[in-house]
Amino acid sequence: MFLVSLGCSWTKGVGVSYYDGMTQEEYKSNLKKDCDEYSFRAILSKRLGYTNVDLSGSGSSNQRQERKAIEYFTSDIKNTLVIWGITSTARTELWYNPSGRLENFMFNSKNQPLNKRLKGMGKQPFDTKEYVNKFYNKEYEVERLTNMMLHWNVFFENCGIMNYWFDTFNTLDYKKNIPRMLNGDLLTRLTKTGEDHQSIWEDDCDRIHIAKQKGIVNPHSLHPTKRGHTMIADILEKHINERIST
Repeated sequence: MFLVSLGCSWTKGVGVSYYDGMTQEEYKSNLKKDCDEYSFRAILSKRLGYTNVDLSGSGSSNQRQERKAIEYFTSDIKNTLVIWGITSTARTELWYNPSGRLENFMFNSKNQPLNKRLKGMGKQPFDTKEYVNKFYNKEYEVERLTNMMLHWNVFFENCGIMNYWFDTFNTLDYKKNIPRMLNGDLLTRLTKTGEDHQSIWEDDCDRIHIAKQKGIVNPHSLHPTKRGHTMIADILEKHINERIST
């Protein structure tokens, strides 16, 4: 059996090597260490006895995840379980001619691309603030995501593939019921705030402060610690078992 994982840096396991007292320099040098051992996807795979096929990526946009799924599922693949994490809608993947490849960009106040390699190329590739003003609409993006998820549900069902969805750190306002969708995003569930949130995941979010205080995320990049990943694995395992038993 295979567990195929899709998502952003939370699913990848970025920063899972953090330990108490670790300096920012030490953290940066070990940013992607131990991802395949202590991430929730790895923990869940071990518990279920599955082989993990990881399609997630640091800074991944939802568009990237859709592309990776299309590239991977080119035929009926049996004996597969899919866990798919929806990330922020304020990201996208675009072809960038200077680098000759697809790049992910974040629409944030700092106007920075997600890919650090692009940051080192000098000036910004384009004005993301202007792009947002002209081309980004969150309500439309959520509607597009909803239709995408419903489409993949039909595909997986017809191929005999088990699949489960979860919002990573923002609970989006879906207007339609999405079967096999975890209620509430991971960050809200980890901090047990008792309500859904749709804020942008950043340092001024109350939930992230709670998560830092509890040692669920590290203080340098706000990614889950080993403890946080174990808790997420518990949440998803319960979600999967509940769906299987119904």
